[in-house]
Amino acid sequence: MVMLVEELKDDYMVHIKELVKKVFPQLRCLYRCLQKGKFKIVKRYLIYTAPTKQLKKIQSLKDKRIIRCVIMVHAANTFRDSVYQSLVKSGRFEVYLVACPDCGHGVENMVRWINATYEYLKGKGYPNVIMGYDVNRNEIYEIKRNLEPDVVFFSSPYRSYIGEINYITKMRDCLCIYIPYYYNNTVEYKMAYDELLHNIVWRYYVETNWHKEMSKKYSSNNARNVVVTGYPGVDKFYDKQYIPSDDNWRIKDKKHKRIIWAPHQTINPKKEMYYSAFLLIAEDMIELAEKYKDYIQIAFKPHPLLFNTLSKEWGKERTETYYEKWRSMENTSIVDGEYVDLFLTSDAIIHDSASFITEYLMLNKPALRTCNGRDLKTQFNEFSLACLNCYYMAYNGNDIETFIKNVIDGRDPMLEKRTTFIKDHLLPPNDRLSSENIVNDILDSIDNQILYHN
Repeated sequence: MVMLVEELKDDYMVHIKELVKKVFPQLRCLYRCLQKGKFKIVKRYLIYTAPTKQLKKIQSLKDKRIIRCVIMVHAANTFRDSVYQSLVKSGRFEVYLVACPDCGHGVENMVRWINATYEYLKGKGYPNVIMGYDVNRNEIYEIKRNLEPDVVFFSSPYRSYIGEINYITKMRDCLCIYIPYYYNNTVEYKMAYDELLHNIVWRYYVETNWHKEMSKKYSSNNARNVVVTGYPGVDKFYDKQYIPSDDNWRIKDKKHKRIIWAPHQTINPKKEMYYSAFLLIAEDMIELAEKYKDYIQIAFKPHPLLFNTLSKEWGKERTETYYEKWRSMENTSIVDGEYVDLFLTSDAIIHDSASFITEYLMLNKPALRTCNGRDLKTQFNEFSLACLNCYYMAYNGNDIETFIKNVIDGRDPMLEKRTTFIKDHLLPPNDRLSSENIVNDILDSIDNQILYHN
């Protein structure tokens, strides 16, 4: 009898396990659908109610002489000094710079990057710089509670990156502004135009009319908050008073042509986002640097995440050895962080980035796109493809070598085509710097009580 009970019990458990295997995935799928539906409802509600809160805030600022402003800074290379300077120059803003943590790439990276960002801002001598993370307490600085800002600038739209404490849902009583941290060239339209933050900020300042039209097509709010100002990340390119630093280049003799190599971190061909040709040309680039050491120097400007991504592919030891090679060759260097000075003091670029496609093009210098075999039309939008028509293309090491030799010899057949494209499509409106357009719009909107322009 005992054996029979045990057999029945075992048989019963087998049936239960089989039932769980069948039902659990369906229940999990149902839960995800409910969560997704809940998010859509919340998103629609936040988009619908945003104008009322924003109008109330604009009205409260009409007669306010000094407006308290916070700029969230997640990395040195996404901080737009020209916007900061324009805000200060206007005399209407009390500006705070908060070095904010990146909450999406692990604690070790977060601590390293926020320390570097904070030291960068302090090193530049900016007043009112705040460390946005207490390492000892593992505590993120709460901007709304501590500073009570009127205006908040976001440099990233991603909730996982910003974190919940300082996400836009906590700032709805402020006038929130988003300026893209990159020149949008990709076909990732939701990522660029339809995150929650894109839809409920008061102002989303975009690069060109091309980008405004994409926002109209892909955003949930029909781009009501979008204003074309140009891209402030390149304002220094047009500032005749600005003198860039030469520190990124090991050889000061300008007879050595200065070439940037900026590989992206998307090296895995199995991933949807796969821009980089790094694994295909990594050794070729070392060989070319050595072969033409009497004529060129190369600044290796890897994407900040390339080291981590490459370590998973190659292992940390091999990755460190490769990076050290670029540090130690007599005509090469590694450049981290801010890149404006690097661009301005260079002669040419080789890269497979996304944002750099347009940013470097605006300097009207020779630019080479390294291709990995994936169709560019599947990765880049129409605007970006038009920019790439002004590029030289490389599909192997021989193509890169041809480009390098042309740079050495001063040959640049694309010059006239680039010049025309820049004039017709890339210059900021109103014959002003992008940052000036942004600050003028903010003040004009507050002083004249303008909620939206569209």
